[in-house]
Parts: sequence; structure tokens; C-alpha cells
Amino acid sequence: MAKKSTLNINDLSTWTIPVVVIFVVAIIAIIGYLIKMFLVDDVTKQIHGIDTKIIKQEQTYAKNQEIIALLPHIRKEVSELLIVRDEAKKFLPTEVSMPALIDNVYLAARDNGIVFDKFTPEKDIDTEFYTIKPIALSAEVGYESMASFIEQVTTLKRIMNVQSVSFDAKQTTDQEAPRSANDPLEMTAQLRTYIFKDDEHIDPKKK
Repeated sequence: MAKKSTLNINDLSTWTIPVVVIFVVAIIAIIGYLIKMFLVDDVTKQIHGIDTKIIKQEQTYAKNQEIIALLPHIRKEVSELLIVRDEAKKFLPTEVSMPALIDNVYLAARDNGIVFDKFTPEKDIDTEFYTIKPIALSAEVGYESMASFIEQVTTLKRIMNVQSVSFDAKQTTDQEAPRSANDPLEMTAQLRTYIFKDDEHIDPKKK
């Protein structure tokens, strides 16, 4: 009777060839899996991360190149805008020129026979780039004289606006007397001029 073979895990001589082959394949598979998990996957992730950074850097570089290419055009536009701004500032009074401007308003009123009952500066109105200087006006004046005065004021080199104008007809004792176009009216109005703020006076948070 033939001796029955037994497989002893601790004795390789008892292993059959198929068992040895299966064992070797299993060991190779386990080693391959461990290499992939701890080495290949980690390196792959690193390579992917580096590739992503390279793509972002290339995109940033391309964007910067576009901006650099536009710089000469932007500089030219800024220079042109500065010239336009400086020209526009000539039409806005400064704190120094305000007294002369008020004198011009008085002269315009005198030229049209107007004597103000009230000529009072009011509280400044601040905006981002300029300050509004309002002046309250009141006078007894004919409509034609007032129209001529407003036209003269608005044609001054410095910007002056007359707004909130209202007229009240002055009551007369003779109801039947015909009224002329320049009969006195009670006029109230607000004169406004604008002072440009220099860069150092502009709130940096609003820039």
C-alpha cells in the first residue's frame, strides 16, 4: 500500500509543485499590491499635484503676459484721462478762488439791477470726489432780470448752478394796474458751486 503524502507547512519538501506555484504567485501579488499602495500611488499623487501646479502656473503666466501686453495701452489711457481731469478741474473753483467767484456773482447781480436780501453760505455737501458749496439767495427781482442773472452766472468759466428757484408775485394795492414782464417778484434760490477734492483728501476706502 502506497504511503499517503501529507503537506507540512514548515517542510517545503512536502509541498507539491502546484502548491508552490500558488504560494509564489500569492506572495508576488501581495508584494505588488503593497508596492502599488505605498509607492506607486503616492508617487502618482505627487506627480498629479505637480502637474496641477504647473498648469496653474502656466495659466497665471499667460494671464500676466496678456496684462503686460496691455500695459502700454493702459498707460496711454491713464495719461489721456489725467489730461482730461486736469482740464475739467479748471472749471471747478478752489478754496482760494471762491471769494473771487462770489465777487463775480455779485457783479452779475449788480449788472442786472439785483440787490440780494440774503446771500448766505449753507452747510457743505460732501461727495466722493468733490464738495458742493451751496449758497442761499433771496431778493426782490423782476423775472427778466433774474433770467438774465442766471444766464450770466451759468456762463462763468467756473461751474455755478442756480437751482431750487421759486418766485412769489408781490402783492400790489392796485389790482387793476397791468403787470410788466419785469415787475418785482419775491425770489428764493440756491446757488451751487463745486470744489474738486485732491487725491490726498479722498477717502482711500472709496477709491
